[in-house]
This record gives sequence, structure tokens and C-alpha cells, in this order.
Amino acid sequence: MSNLIKNVYFTVDESDKRVIDSDIHGKDVHPEIYEQQQDDEIKPFNFRQLSLDEETDDENVNSQIDDFNEGMNIISVDEVREEEKQKLSEELEEEKNRILSEAKEQAQLIVDEANNSAEEIKNQAFEEGKNQGLEEGRNQAFMQLEEQKNELEQEYEAKFKEVDQMAERLEPQYAELVVNLVEKLTGVVCADKKDVIIYLIDNALRTNVVNGIEKTKNITLHISKEDMGIVSAKRDELQQQVGSDKELDIIEDASLMHNQCIIDLDSKIIDCSLDAQLDNLKEQLRMLAM
Repeated sequence: MSNLIKNVYFTVDESDKRVIDSDIHGKDVHPEIYEQQQDDEIKPFNFRQLSLDEETDDENVNSQIDDFNEGMNIISVDEVREEEKQKLSEELEEEKNRILSEAKEQAQLIVDEANNSAEEIKNQAFEEGKNQGLEEGRNQAFMQLEEQKNELEQEYEAKFKEVDQMAERLEPQYAELVVNLVEKLTGVVCADKKDVIIYLIDNALRTNVVNGIEKTKNITLHISKEDMGIVSAKRDELQQQVGSDKELDIIEDASLMHNQCIIDLDSKIIDCSLDAQLDNLKEQLRMLAM
């Protein structure tokens, strides 16, 4: 037989306790680690929002400024940018408030429904308690109320989490919108500048013809009576831009208004009018807001 005596009962002396700590002498062995932990403090990181001026390519802006003549009235890009930024900020704030309001209303409906259900459960438990015992009824009512409370808290948190997620999705869209707005408005916001039509034509030809997107031999510019003089004066520069191998014609069109231009190519018609460019920009802004 074994010399061991097995038993499930033990005698424990509470006064004789030992604490096992593998790191009790750590400070003596590696004091530099503990000093470094005390010296290292988590320093707050200051975030700041980049200004729109920092996001703008200075070289690109300066090149655009050099293209214009002094003494002519233009609409400031900064003014338009600040106005659009303020408008977008107000729209986003209204949308955020609407979402929060709807979430609070839905949460309140859930609270009211839970309270009504809790009252019904309480009354039912009370009636059952009279037959099965008052204590059992109280315990059942308490458990059911706790379950309703947990469900309510989960639904309430889910609603506010949804609002936070939507706000996070709107922030990058807002930032991207401002960046695109500055880029789009450069050169096309000066409706009262006399040579804005030259910029529109130059940009359209550079995009479609000079870059080789459209293969054409004949180019016809339909110009309004008001812009005919300034466009005709720039004919040599426009011809040099598209190349001497292409035929460039400038025709006065009575159906067009100031700052409107239609470009006829061999296989395509381009509307580079100022109002058309602004309409396209508005449509892009509406698409981003959806």
C-alpha cells in the first residue's frame, strides 16, 4: 500500500501567508526601466486643421495670377471659397442636427415603449405573485425589467453610434469638396473680366485637342458678337496652340451671349461657355451632397 494518506480536507493557517511576485526585485536589477517609465509622460498631440491657403498649390496660383492683366475687376477666389465653405458648413450642421433630432425621437419612443412594457410585466408579475408567492413574482419582474433595460441601452447606443459614423463619413466629403472647389474655381470665377472667354477657349482646346484626346483637322469657334473682337485678336496665339496642321476658323454667332462659346471639331461639339462650366460645377456639388 501507498505510504500517502489522501484527504480532501486541509488545515490553513491564515497568519502564515506568502506573496509570490516574480518582479519583486525588478527595480534592483533594472532601475533604468522603472525610472524611464516614470519620466515618460504621454504628451497630448495638438491637431489643427490646415487652412485652405496651405492646401493650395502656390506655384499654380501664381501662374494663374500672371495670366491676368492688372486694373481689371475680378471676383476674388478667396471670397467665393469662403462663401461656399460657409454655405456647406451650414448645410452639414443642419443635416447633423436633423439626424440627431430623429435619433432622439426614436430613442424616446423606445424608452416609452419599454416603460409601458415594464409596467405591464410588473402588473402581470404581481398577479402571478398572489398565486405562486409574492417573492417569486418580484424576482421574475426584476429579471424582466433588467432584460428590458439592457435591450433599451443597446438600441440607444446603436442610434448614437450610427449618428457618429455618419458624421465621420461627412467630414472627408466636406474636405474633398473644398479642395475640388478651389481647383475648379481657379480661372472661371471672373465673369466680369473681359478675357475670361480666352481662358475658356484655351482650356477647352488644351484639354481636348492639344493633349490628343480628339483627333481633328478642322476647328471652328462660334463666338458671340460681344467677344468677337478679343477672340479675333488672339487668333494667332490659338492657332499656334493647336498647331499649324489644323484649320482654325472664328465665326460670329448671333445666338450666343457674352462669355459663351461653342467649339466644332470633326467628331465632337464642345460647349465651353462660362455658364455651362458653372452648371457642371453645381451638378458636381449636388452629387457630393447626396
